[in-house]
Amino acid sequence: MARSGLQAAVAGAASTAYLSLSISSPVFAQRAPDLNPLTTQQAAADVCGGKVTSKALVKAALDRAKAKPELNAFITLDEAGAMKAATAFDSSRKKGACKPLGGVPIVIKDNIEVAGLPATAGTPALKDFVPKKDAPVVQKLRVAGAIIIGKTNMHELAFGISGYNTAFKTGSEPGVRNAYDMTRIAGGSSSGTGAAIGARIVTA
Repeated sequence: MARSGLQAAVAGAASTAYLSLSISSPVFAQRAPDLNPLTTQQAAADVCGGKVTSKALVKAALDRAKAKPELNAFITLDEAGAMKAATAFDSSRKKGACKPLGGVPIVIKDNIEVAGLPATAGTPALKDFVPKKDAPVVQKLRVAGAIIIGKTNMHELAFGISGYNTAFKTGSEPGVRNAYDMTRIAGGSSSGTGAAIGARIVTA
């Protein structure tokens, strides 16, 4: 076969293989989930019913969190840990054995201890404190199947209601921003959690 003929055959085979992959492969079969209308209950039901994987949900949540740094919603975003947990959940999930929060990405306020993640309580004095054990409420959330994607920003030491914390920020302006109007602060001691839910990064 002439060189040009061989090149054409290879190109044709590659094109056919790609077309086959793009249509039928599981890699391309599942679209990114729409987080906007999603509720926690629906997310768990979709994972349980096989409509979406935990990995896809968690990736969508992480992507949105990274796309909105100006919110200052997070003190710690645990991308590697969350994806590892979601992948493990999908691998171990048994058909028909569903959990209340099975595979659903959530956030935890940064004054609640999560093993292996900093627990700053929103103050620089605790920025290097990394607990070795989960708080009881976190243990229960994990048993229920929840996937923790990160720790949320808050009023320093929860000692106030504005959420205006200048110590931790990922955006250009300090203070947790309002998810609906970035010129305003979020308000609340649990401001980061409120902003993350308001921005539809997570449902809970």
